[in-house]
Amino acid sequence: MRLHRLHLRNVKGVEDRSVTFPDAPVVVIEGPNEVGKSTFVEALDRLLDPRAKASSRAATVQSLQPVGLDAGPHVEAEFSIGEHRVIFAKRWLRQPSTTLQILQPAPGQFTGEAAQQRMNAILDEYLDRPLFEALRFAQSGPPGHIDLSDSAVLEAALDGAAGADLHTEGGADLLAAVEQEYLRYYTASHGKPTGDLRAAIAGVQAAQDEAVLAHQSLAEAEQLIARRDAAAAQLGLAEETLGERQRELDRARVEVTGMSDLREQHRAARMRAEAAEAALLGAQRDLASRHLLIQALAERKTEMTQRAEAVTSSAARAQRRSNELSAAQERLNRARADCLKAQADADAADDSVSDAQLALEVASLTQRLGEAEQLGVSLQAARETLGAQQVSEAVLRQITTTQQALEVAEAAVDAASTTVEVQALAGQHQVSLDGEALELTSPGDPAVFEVTSPTEVVLNDAVRFQIRPVADVARRAEQRDTLRAEMRGQLDAVGASDVCAARALAAAHGHALAEESKLSQDLDTVLGLQDEAQLRAALEDRRALLQAEAPADPAQRGAPDLDQARLAHAQAQQRLRPMRKAREAAEDEVAGLREQEAATRGARDVARARHSDAETERTRALRMLEQERSRIVDLDLEVAVDAPRSEHAQAVKDLAQMREHLRQARVDDVEARHAEADRLAVVQARALKAMRADFHEIRGRLEMTAGEGRQENYDRAAQAFDDARRGLDAIEQRARAARQLHSTLQRHRDRAHASYVAPYARAIEKLGVQMYGESFSITVSPDLVITHRHLHGSSVPFAQLSGGAKEQLGILARLAVSSLVHSRGGVPVIIDDALGYTDPERLRRVGTVLGSSESMGQIIFLTCTPARYAGIAGAHTMSLGA
Repeated sequence: MRLHRLHLRNVKGVEDRSVTFPDAPVVVIEGPNEVGKSTFVEALDRLLDPRAKASSRAATVQSLQPVGLDAGPHVEAEFSIGEHRVIFAKRWLRQPSTTLQILQPAPGQFTGEAAQQRMNAILDEYLDRPLFEALRFAQSGPPGHIDLSDSAVLEAALDGAAGADLHTEGGADLLAAVEQEYLRYYTASHGKPTGDLRAAIAGVQAAQDEAVLAHQSLAEAEQLIARRDAAAAQLGLAEETLGERQRELDRARVEVTGMSDLREQHRAARMRAEAAEAALLGAQRDLASRHLLIQALAERKTEMTQRAEAVTSSAARAQRRSNELSAAQERLNRARADCLKAQADADAADDSVSDAQLALEVASLTQRLGEAEQLGVSLQAARETLGAQQVSEAVLRQITTTQQALEVAEAAVDAASTTVEVQALAGQHQVSLDGEALELTSPGDPAVFEVTSPTEVVLNDAVRFQIRPVADVARRAEQRDTLRAEMRGQLDAVGASDVCAARALAAAHGHALAEESKLSQDLDTVLGLQDEAQLRAALEDRRALLQAEAPADPAQRGAPDLDQARLAHAQAQQRLRPMRKAREAAEDEVAGLREQEAATRGARDVARARHSDAETERTRALRMLEQERSRIVDLDLEVAVDAPRSEHAQAVKDLAQMREHLRQARVDDVEARHAEADRLAVVQARALKAMRADFHEIRGRLEMTAGEGRQENYDRAAQAFDDARRGLDAIEQRARAARQLHSTLQRHRDRAHASYVAPYARAIEKLGVQMYGESFSITVSPDLVITHRHLHGSSVPFAQLSGGAKEQLGILARLAVSSLVHSRGGVPVIIDDALGYTDPERLRRVGTVLGSSESMGQIIFLTCTPARYAGIAGAHTMSLGA
């Protein structure tokens, strides 16, 4: 796989940016922090993820939402994979879409779900995803860790390098067939039964459960027969017991019937006693009611006398309150008149204060307007001075950036170019340098020149030297010259001779900018929230108002004294304050007296109403007593109580004698025996009814089970269980054979995989020798993890290496893998801002390793410090501006 172009629009912080990858083996993409370098990698992952469809709203897709913008993230990539060259694009979240354009080998276009499915088919066929993810390097992850366990492409490459035969014709198919047969019976992760084996085990368990249920049903029928026989015996015994209980009840009923006459005599005596008691109580109630009427009449007379005295007292209090209210109202009227006069004096003093304050406002606005006009003139002059300055901070940063790039380019040329020094030891010599004559004398200063391109040196027309620089120095010299010209152009554009002069001009620009900002702030402070026109309008309004409020008599006009006006206002307020308090006290007194007067009048009216009510009640009580006495006099009521009292006493005596007769006859015991016999008969009848129902239920269930054929069902279930058991035995034999074959092949495959360590270690050591020297070697575990580094005779575990050493080994491992799989379908190696802990000498050696990366596929560096990779021969650098 090789990337050709990547375009992002509205992805996180990237608004619209495209990167076109050249054919160079090493591409360096540089830019400042947070410009979106890592976002390109994340966007590519989402684009190639078959789960991140355009309609998806998963968290990984939501994370691509642009910052502060309601738009859908859009990612487009052009890349080659296998025999295809395609342009694949997706837009998520807003108006989602998917497009695929196949450029080679046969052009074609797809959209929507069809585009996603076609792209998935191409990726499944040609992209080794574990390898694609493993050949990433980021400082945020483990520096030396690389997971290669699931890469089929790397496995095939190492298999060929190790000379194993697992990937010869038919080897992979055999492994796949055995794996498929094994997975018919066991799970891949834990080796638990599945598929046919699990179904056979479940079938045996189900058949066993059916046989158990059939046996339980057969046992249940046998239990029903036993329960039916027991219920029939209990039913006969219960019928005999019910007959005995019925006979006992008949005997008790005969005894109770003999006691009925005695019970009737007792009832008649009780009724006579109750009637006599009722007559006595009636006579006593009539006499008590007469006594209550007499007592009520006496109470009403006493109450009427008390109410008359209360009416006289409340009328006297009401008259006194009325006189007090009249006197308080006169005091209130006088206090109100005094308060109105003092208020008028205070209002006049307040007007004087307002006039004085208005005059002071006019003076303040006049002063502010003058200051604003002066500051406006100064601000205009400062802005004219600022406009004449050409070197801003942005221009200075551009010049400084160019200077830094020039220094890096000059250092790269110095590191790679050849310096030739020619000096005459004796006599004079004619030297020609690319056709340019050079005279050397002895003794004299040596001639020193830099060789950045093939150069011819001729000595005395007799000796000719051909000096050729190292590879790529001409391109670096050209870059240096271009940066020098760009630097000169930038300085000339601002009229500066060098960078120091440009800094001086930038300092002058900053001073002018600060002066303009200070004057602008001073003007804003003077104007406040107004502009100059509003301030002038406010001044004119205050002047007009002051003119309107000035006295009409010219002799009375003059500059008001604010302090004197405030003093007069305070004195007027001081005189007004006690008068207001006196008025308020008088108002409170009048209000209180009015409430008291109203209360006394109310009390007087209530007393009169109560006196009237008491008189009415006395008249009504007198009328009722006269009516009752006209019906029967008091003496007759007292005599009418004696006769019922004698009859009641005799009836009570007769009732006591009848109760004694009942006690002697033990009537209660007879009735208790009858009640108990009746209860026992009812209980036995209910028990018999329940037994009969239980017996009929058991007999009905037994009749139903007789037609179910439970014995036949049990025989069939037992036979089915035997058949399922024999089927499980057959499948278990095949499953055990498949497991044995699978474990044997896995063991041999693991032994073959152990041979992969050597070619993988050799590929890393081949690159590492160029960086560390001939003493470099490593130890690799069977799962292709670097465990130790050996250098200069010492061995250090990988976990104890420094961060820089781990980082360097991690990059070497990825480059080694890329070189192994390049001819079998490799993927780009993406290194995100690495080698930050590497010293300059090893950086130069890393550049040497990467300079020979033609056989490693595409290598992409993402960095914010491009000088770190300046020593990579043939690298193509691309800049992402902020």
